[in-house]
Amino acid sequence: MVGQWYYTRLDACGSAKLTYDVIDTRTKKKIGGATFTAKQEYVLEAKSGSWKTDVSLKQESAWGEAKALRASWKTECIAASACAAGSAWQGAQPIATGKTLHGGTSHQWKAGQNIEGFRTKTTVTVLGAGQVLLSPATFEPPGKMTIRCDKTASGTSVGCVFPSFAPTLVLPLNHRGHVNVAWSMQYLTDHWGWEGKGSPLTREADDAVSQANRGKVCDSAFTKDPTVPDDSCDEFPFAATNQSGAQLGLSGKDCAQIRPDMPANGRYTVTYVNNTSGRRCTIGHVPNKENGSVGGSLSSFYQNNRVLNDEKFWLAVQ
Repeated sequence: MVGQWYYTRLDACGSAKLTYDVIDTRTKKKIGGATFTAKQEYVLEAKSGSWKTDVSLKQESAWGEAKALRASWKTECIAASACAAGSAWQGAQPIATGKTLHGGTSHQWKAGQNIEGFRTKTTVTVLGAGQVLLSPATFEPPGKMTIRCDKTASGTSVGCVFPSFAPTLVLPLNHRGHVNVAWSMQYLTDHWGWEGKGSPLTREADDAVSQANRGKVCDSAFTKDPTVPDDSCDEFPFAATNQSGAQLGLSGKDCAQIRPDMPANGRYTVTYVNNTSGRRCTIGHVPNKENGSVGGSLSSFYQNNRVLNDEKFWLAVQ
């Protein structure tokens, strides 16, 4: 729909209706005009400071003295320190009713700061033969579509995202570590990470704090179960989140303790080790390799989506 914008963590698209009016400077009366539909798609890169737009401009109608029109397109960062402007095509190109111009712009974050948020503006200049431009048409994506680039989320690498879109970590229901997450999302009182039902998780980026969180929850309350191969303490919410039981003032004795079991009749089952009702955290008895798999997925997710400290995200186990 014209005038609507849609976005995810790395992509966005939208459109705008533009008008061109021809005014007789002596009589101040409108003697011609044209209408246009401008479409724009943004493509960001999680592991690069380079980003681009793909654009189109279609002339929908024209009347009167709106003749022999030519159009140019420029997209720029409103903060010039963030990136240079780019043109969608070379110079001003001829356009007429029913014709569409296609092009794109390329941009590079200048990385003058460790983290920088900025907005963009597009200027479309239309001009007819023998006419004098009074003002070009401009449009901007809505404020929630601020772009953020950083060089801190993933070591020293650079990348850009739309930070107002909270990403979702999707885990397949294919081992006991993932069952532990799914059970916890459904049965813990806060429903951590369950979009539409519970509260989002937020990243804890300090490794020392994460280790302390893990030690607080996986304490003496956890005793290895000999029926679980290479049993390990798989805590939820994750230690690398601000919702870890330790940061809620909880320890192992306060958590639900469960044993996700191998599938029976094609479905995983869960054995309760203690009374699980009314709990805010979980200790899962999970094979160490599967426990590590969940942690690895979370780490990669943080990097691939450039999730910064305290930034929220959701979970889905499918």
